[in-house]
Amino acid sequence: MLAIAPLLERRGLHLMETGAGNHLVREHPGLIIKDSYWRWPEHGMSATRLTCACKCCA
Repeated sequence: MLAIAPLLERRGLHLMETGAGNHLVREHPGLIIKDSYWRWPEHGMSATRLTCACKCCA
């Protein structure tokens, strides 16, 4: 299983654990990362880990 948090950390982003498996990305306020998906409520965006992997590794 591909977890999003380690992928983002390898790309140089700084994650802050907030509990219940949630992480916030310091460089992108409001972006919430879970193991299998991400949400950015302020921008009305969300997607699965596959979408994140495709965008982060492109």
